[in-house]
Amino acid sequence: FGAGADGPLEIVELGALVASLGAGHQAKHSDVVSLGAGGIPTRCVIFVALEDVASVAEGGTVFCGRDGATVCSAPFFAGDAIAYDATVPHFGAAKSAGSRGPGP
Repeated sequence: FGAGADGPLEIVELGALVASLGAGHQAKHSDVVSLGAGGIPTRCVIFVALEDVASVAEGGTVFCGRDGATVCSAPFFAGDAIAYDATVPHFGAAKSAGSRGPGP
């Protein structure tokens, strides 16, 4: 990673999220609650799809705009990436279709 305006960029968290078939939706939330100096987000989140998510029924992420509109990440295919401001409210939709998720 290169240097940003306020110093070097760093990875703060790295993880994998998967949803099993039948999982309920997440509560709407933001990953951080405030903006940094000058209104610049303190965190940027990048999702990289590990499997295809063809529809919201397959557990797509639903983003909530400041104007109240919602947008789903689906369709979203393995290898696709989405970057967003970590203060944006969002939730993982229930998974009622698609692959059964992790496991043997």
